[in-house]
Amino acid sequence: MGPLAVRAEPSISLKLRCLAIALAVCAGSGASHGQSTLERQLTPFLKQHCLTCHSGDTPEGGLNLKTGSFDLSDVEVRRRWVFLHERVSAGEMPPKSESEPGVNERADFLKTLSDSLTEADRAGREIFLRRLNRNEYQNTVNDLFGIQVDVSRILPDDSTEIGFDNMAEDLSVSAEQMVLYVEAADLVLDQLFGPPREPKRIHKRIEFKDFRVVDRADRMTTEGGIVFGSRPIPVWNSSVSVPGSYRVRIRAKAVQSDEPVVMRVSGGLTGSIAAHVAGFFEVPPGEFSTIELIDRARESSDNYQMSFDAGSPHWKFDVDAYKGPGLLIKDIEVEGP
Repeated sequence: MGPLAVRAEPSISLKLRCLAIALAVCAGSGASHGQSTLERQLTPFLKQHCLTCHSGDTPEGGLNLKTGSFDLSDVEVRRRWVFLHERVSAGEMPPKSESEPGVNERADFLKTLSDSLTEADRAGREIFLRRLNRNEYQNTVNDLFGIQVDVSRILPDDSTEIGFDNMAEDLSVSAEQMVLYVEAADLVLDQLFGPPREPKRIHKRIEFKDFRVVDRADRMTTEGGIVFGSRPIPVWNSSVSVPGSYRVRIRAKAVQSDEPVVMRVSGGLTGSIAAHVAGFFEVPPGEFSTIELIDRARESSDNYQMSFDAGSPHWKFDVDAYKGPGLLIKDIEVEGP
């Protein structure tokens, strides 16, 4: 990797473009689909032919048309009026025992209701413009700029509806959110342009004996340390100096096993951002293998840790007498950014 360029101060237009990735005008129809007009048009027909049965404390079929809503933007209300339209159109309502509406009267009622239902259904299918939610924003700027930035500590959780956090109607933008998105845009730009000066590089190799934690399930040998249990082995003195991409090399081999064992490597053990899995690696028996990976440290002082994946819990066996498979770790090397 080449040296970093000295950062140029970004223009305000670039900040606004970055912010625009996340923000869009939230728009909804907000219309009531002519609620009062529809009520006025349908009421004469309902009074004359429907309310005798469909009103009061015990309306026929549980359908009270006197107190019912005319707000067709409500899906459940619209479903009820569709049902009524079908019954009147089929001649089932009003029943033969009640006064029969004239042909033109019935046709006018059905057309008025049909036109209103069609308009309400069409309005309900309008596409809402919305902002990106927090995860979408983070994924977009990372893909667009080729960076790894975590905005979860700045942007708030998005509200959910029926388990989804990307519903357009819920992704409004308040003044407080605008301020937070500006802060997130600054974080993105800081990650994009890098620090004002090239960071100091590190290159360190730490042997197992220097980072072994005494209460972990491991056994010391002349070659290194054997990890049997499922608890991870943190390497506290592998901490990085600044956020960035680091090359990590681990020399290890499987022991007490004819088959490879799986080693999990995690990063980011400190700081406000949650730790992450850097990778899973099959480690064969025999000679030491060098496992190499490149990992993105998101914060200064990030550390690494290793564990024998699928190992037995360390408290369930005598580590000195245990004959099952294990992972022998010799050392770890960290270089970068």
